[in-house]
Amino acid sequence: MRARVTAARGRLSAPLFWCAAAGIAVGAIVLRVFVMVAYFPANLSYPDEASYVTAAAGKLFSNPFRPAGYSLFLRAAHLFSANLQVTVVIQHLVGLATAVLVYLLARRIGVRRWLALIPAAAVGLSGDELYLEHVLLADGLFLSLLVCSCYCAVRAYQSQARARVVWLAAAAAVVASLATVRTVGVVLVPVLIVWVLLTGGPGWGARVRLAGVCCVVSGLVLVGYAAAQGEATGTFGLSRFSGWPLYARVAPIADCRRFTPPKGTAALCERTPTDQRFGPDFYLWDPRSPAERAFGSPPARGGALGSFALAVMEHQPGAYLGMVLRDLVRFVDPNLVTRYGWGGDWRGLIISGRLPAIEAGNVRVARTYWHTPRVRVRRRLAWDLDRWQKVFRIHGALIALCLVVSILGLLMARRSADRPFVALLTSFSLALFVASVVGSVYGARYGVPPALLLLLAATRSAEMLFGLALRPGAPAIARTARLRRYTNAPGPIRRRRSRPPRAGV
Repeated sequence: MRARVTAARGRLSAPLFWCAAAGIAVGAIVLRVFVMVAYFPANLSYPDEASYVTAAAGKLFSNPFRPAGYSLFLRAAHLFSANLQVTVVIQHLVGLATAVLVYLLARRIGVRRWLALIPAAAVGLSGDELYLEHVLLADGLFLSLLVCSCYCAVRAYQSQARARVVWLAAAAAVVASLATVRTVGVVLVPVLIVWVLLTGGPGWGARVRLAGVCCVVSGLVLVGYAAAQGEATGTFGLSRFSGWPLYARVAPIADCRRFTPPKGTAALCERTPTDQRFGPDFYLWDPRSPAERAFGSPPARGGALGSFALAVMEHQPGAYLGMVLRDLVRFVDPNLVTRYGWGGDWRGLIISGRLPAIEAGNVRVARTYWHTPRVRVRRRLAWDLDRWQKVFRIHGALIALCLVVSILGLLMARRSADRPFVALLTSFSLALFVASVVGSVYGARYGVPPALLLLLAATRSAEMLFGLALRPGAPAIARTARLRRYTNAPGPIRRRRSRPPRAGV
């Protein structure tokens, strides 16, 4: 009876599933066409876009504030065409491929095909993802590489012998390459190594060998990038920004009455009460900040600023942790801090957001590299996309719910095969959330990639928890519901007494 019911449901659900998948695919494509028409050729109103274009058009490591990975991507896209709209179309195609890879990743970790459409739709239909694909920022590429790294790691766990080593080496290489797109990605390298040590094989010997493979491959990528930057600029490392971001992080709470400033940094002390100070953005970019008045524009004297920041963290750990926790909560409620300079995004990831002065500067820079036509905005269509974006995104409340469900799944899952995947996605997500605010400023766009991983982990965890509730040891109500599912019984299920066979049968 159960086999027949399951087979019948499979025959009925297959066409419905493919219709739903086709609807999501068509909707994702149509949305990207609408974005291209509404804001052509790209949204060029974000302040950071010009720096990436300048590095792509000239010296790849010329920007001391940002790594060169995304600029290298722009240079590769430029090989196909000298028109900016072609580069933006390539970014949208990468976003569509990411949605497909998210679905494959969800299926790989055991999510049923209907549920696997949820995280795929979170990429294909999300307004925030549309925005990140339509601007010249590194976050869209970062998200794609992040999903690719998780997929390779899961394939490594599910493979045997040589295939496991190959997939794991690919995962380590992609994870290390994340640091060349956004420096915060470097925190995922030790997370991957620890995950391999805990789940990589049947014995500690195999796990240590696989972890060694991760160390070697990721080290080669990172050292190679640092060496290339050293050859180009004379500075061996992943970033030339040095201690400036960390100084901007702690400057709003620095109280020099609690410690002695390191030598040469007394000019960074302020008498303004901490509750009346500006936020990290002010201390990082505003010419009126104490660091810029004393040492000049970043990245000058980054070592001295880093020493001052470490002194603040050592003597004011409570205030520092409180500020970090507050910014973590801002990923759930972005309006927690609204004062000037406290980080975030100038336009809040709004598709139709337009800052004419910044846009004009970015257009001038873009025309030095692409055949960039005049920016055209169809405001009515752009406003309609804004309304879509306000609804179809991973909201802060959903992030909090996914975190709770993922942790419950890790704690309550009995099958050892279920935990490694949820642990990988959850640990990657939490590492990115925390690293984004520990040593830098809060930004709404920084939460889009880790939120997607958390949604994937929560989807699998919810399915595991539901399966636990329906196992033989579960409450009687859950067992009754499971039996009703297979028998379509309208009321309480009663076990019939067995009858003896009739004569002649």
